[in-house]
Amino acid sequence: VSALSPTIANAGTDKILCNQSSVVMNGNIPLIGTGVWTEAGSSASTIVSPDIATTTINPLSIGLHKFVWTITNSDRSCASRDTISITNNVTPNIANAGIDDTFCVFNTIFLNANDAITGTTGAWSFVSGPNTPQLLTPNSSSCQLTGVVTGTYKFLWTISSASCISSSDEVSITVINNADLAIAGANQTLCSTIANLDANTPTGNNKGIWMQGDGPNNATFASVTNPSTMVSNLIAGTYKFVWKIYNERCFTTDTVTVIINKQAVAVAGEDI
Repeated sequence: VSALSPTIANAGTDKILCNQSSVVMNGNIPLIGTGVWTEAGSSASTIVSPDIATTTINPLSIGLHKFVWTITNSDRSCASRDTISITNNVTPNIANAGIDDTFCVFNTIFLNANDAITGTTGAWSFVSGPNTPQLLTPNSSSCQLTGVVTGTYKFLWTISSASCISSSDEVSITVINNADLAIAGANQTLCSTIANLDANTPTGNNKGIWMQGDGPNNATFASVTNPSTMVSNLIAGTYKFVWKIYNERCFTTDTVTVIINKQAVAVAGEDI
């Protein structure tokens, strides 16, 4: 006479855990036959009571584990098996979205956060702003923005792992207008030791400054911040003076050339 068929094995529902050191298995209790837990594969985990339906497994390492609950009839002629998957995920690292920053409207803008550790994922999301820009690579810690306009944006960098509490950090990106277009004035050819420069005047929050780009010696500016300033100590040769208009992060420049000709020396001749 053959033994009765064993109770159909039920290992329980699959589990997704967050950095747990152990897990309790809940198989069904056999009405017919005896049960035993085994691991499909090898790990450092120990099944505390493998012949009991409800048992603890520890230590439980990070990753995917599969355990089999097998119920066998009395003469071991028949067995029923069920497998449960246990995924033990790593805890997300602390998100750092980077420092708040300001860019010119025409700049290439990148969001730069910390990397998500192995076993977790990172993602950028748009929080607020004057329009909705495009995040070109939202799952990369370094993500380029396009389609921005002037104003302040907020973006959220989130590092997550299933069944774990996510970590998020927010960064503000301010986009400002370009500086005024710098106009250094007309080129000049002189026979003098001084020259009067005449650039355009910055507007709004823009500021201007003169710099010497080239020349046979170091010229002297009466005021480097006055668009219509005088430069002296000029000698024969070609000078290039640069007018720079700038704001918090943007600037434009223009260059004026001043040529100083060597002064003629008058010779009256000998007295008669």
